[in-house]
Amino acid sequence: MPEGASVRRSAASFALNGKGYVTTGAIKDEPRYLADTWEYDPQTNSWTQKDDFAGGIRYGALGFAIKGYGYVGTGRDADNYLKDFYRFDPSASAGSQWTVVNGFGGFKRYYASSFIINDEAYILCGLQ
Repeated sequence: MPEGASVRRSAASFALNGKGYVTTGAIKDEPRYLADTWEYDPQTNSWTQKDDFAGGIRYGALGFAIKGYGYVGTGRDADNYLKDFYRFDPSASAGSQWTVVNGFGGFKRYYASSFIINDEAYILCGLQ
């Protein structure tokens, strides 16, 4: 990753259309939280910055991809546990790549896990 983006921990990530995406997290060994989003293209071995995550700064968020879109939600900001979710559209123009979607119906949490079966996401575990 580019130098300014590579010292993060507790980020969310997902793979989509042959590319990898990393967003949110915190600067390693600092209480500074992030909302930037990066796309990795293995064909060119290059990183491109995308729109900042629309849900704001957070760490311990959850990421997954379904049907051509990336999804990121839950996590924790500096003060609160969260359960909102946002959809990333890699084909959208800059400034409109993230849109809010229905929030997670369970408890607020961070460091959760997920898996996908038949294009449905299942969210489990995490800290509350």
